[in-house]
Amino acid sequence: MLRRPLLVLGALVAPSIAQARCPDADGVPCAEGQCPAPAEVTVPSRRLPTLQAGLDAVADGGTVRIRAGRYVEALTITGKTVRVEGGGRGAEIVAPGGDRAVLTYGPGGGGTLSRLTLVGGAAGIATDDDALPAVGAERVRIEGGERGIAGRFGALDLERVEIEGTVGHGVVLRGVDRLRIRRTFVRDSGGIGLLIYAASQAPGGLRIDRATVTDHAAGGIHVVGDAVPVEITRSFVGGNGVAGVTFDNARGAVSGTDMAFNGFGPDGTFGNGLRVYRSAVGVDANRIVENGGAGLLVAGCDADGAPAAAALSDNTFAGNGLAIGVGAADCVPPSAADVSLSDDGGNRCLPCADKVCACRATTTGDLSPAPPTP
Repeated sequence: MLRRPLLVLGALVAPSIAQARCPDADGVPCAEGQCPAPAEVTVPSRRLPTLQAGLDAVADGGTVRIRAGRYVEALTITGKTVRVEGGGRGAEIVAPGGDRAVLTYGPGGGGTLSRLTLVGGAAGIATDDDALPAVGAERVRIEGGERGIAGRFGALDLERVEIEGTVGHGVVLRGVDRLRIRRTFVRDSGGIGLLIYAASQAPGGLRIDRATVTDHAAGGIHVVGDAVPVEITRSFVGGNGVAGVTFDNARGAVSGTDMAFNGFGPDGTFGNGLRVYRSAVGVDANRIVENGGAGLLVAGCDADGAPAAAALSDNTFAGNGLAIGVGAADCVPPSAADVSLSDDGGNRCLPCADKVCACRATTTGDLSPAPPTP
């Protein structure tokens, strides 16, 4: 009778559950329920069928790659920083309804975005009220929806971002500690292109460079608050209603920027290229041309009676309703002399056909801007 060898079952079975291999973790053995979160995931996949599943699964500081395609989801990043990249020619993410943002950063959330198109919803990118995320976006397009980017940020860095066709403001920042906007296009909104509340100390500074801000119903760039100066350089702000750039109880500087074809309203009062209201602003080497009202309007005194101030050097004014309008709203007593307007040399006021072109023109009436609605 043939004898069959005895087999030791324990030597032939697969590793125990306690030594199961972890998915997407290079097959590292680990105890059940203790698999390390993967540093990189690609979605959608069999294990991670939705984009949100990938965001939930990836490790803090990890990367989620989204396959090229169109997805309908409202995403949230909370408690971790994540890099989100669109694969191939990019991925399009559409909000499932108008009451939620396409992507919301919650407490502890943050990270970077690239090669994505965000469509519709309450905003393309938003933050929870108690979150102050650090967010970067490069080669991201935001289309339609109520707002493009909205909320409070610890830091916001936009490079080659396009925001277009929003019902309300293109970007509304209710507070930001560090702002860098570079080579970014903001077009065609029903509100203000960039609305920035500079109401808190921003140790990193607030800077807008080589931006294009055009065709907004309620103004191009509007800065509110004087806690920290806002710098605008080498940009184009044109075709906006109300005004191209407004500083409202604020501080800052505008240099190397074109402000043109802004504010052809029925009365032209606020059809200004640059409006300095209760603010102190340096104005250097700009082209302020073909605006419906004043090329530059300086008006108002603050609560302590300090007048609005603009320091001008090397600017060109041409084709505006008024080259420079000096107003006196909220000054006591009301006198245009209360407003500080210094000419540091090199400014040119070119002849204007069929228009008043005076480098010192006093403007009358109520010059205070309507408070913007966030």
